[in-house]
Amino acid sequence: MKTKVILLADVPGVGKKGTVAEVASGYARNYLVKNSLAQIATASSISNLAYNVEQADKKSAKAKARAEEIKQKIEDKTITISAKAGPSGTLFGSITADMISKAMKRDLNIVMDKKSVELDEPIKSTGIHTIPVKLHHEVVAELKLEIVPQSK
Repeated sequence: MKTKVILLADVPGVGKKGTVAEVASGYARNYLVKNSLAQIATASSISNLAYNVEQADKKSAKAKARAEEIKQKIEDKTITISAKAGPSGTLFGSITADMISKAMKRDLNIVMDKKSVELDEPIKSTGIHTIPVKLHHEVVAELKLEIVPQSK
């Protein structure tokens, strides 16, 4: 006999979180529900799931629209950071994601977590660099960063 359940977590071989799956009654009762991996699907819980999915989609759409606005603001300007450098343009030290996020706060008034600044490796030379900044899982802005030698 089969039972319909709503998965509360990803279960390998059964399905992803938030989906309705049909599994054996004993498996549902003795494993999935007991370990809080699923709940028995009733008419009200299925309609509640549909409502929650709809609300999550609306929230995600708002977040994406806000990320697009911030992307425009970031891509319209160039941020400048001054650092100690040698005559060849090589920096004494490096520019990190944390320094870039602080410069974004200072120059653009945008609070950005340093984890959103996607540096492959720290910047170690003067000049203009283009750095990807992840604003949303679908929106990535290209930040123009100018590194200038610090005046003495």
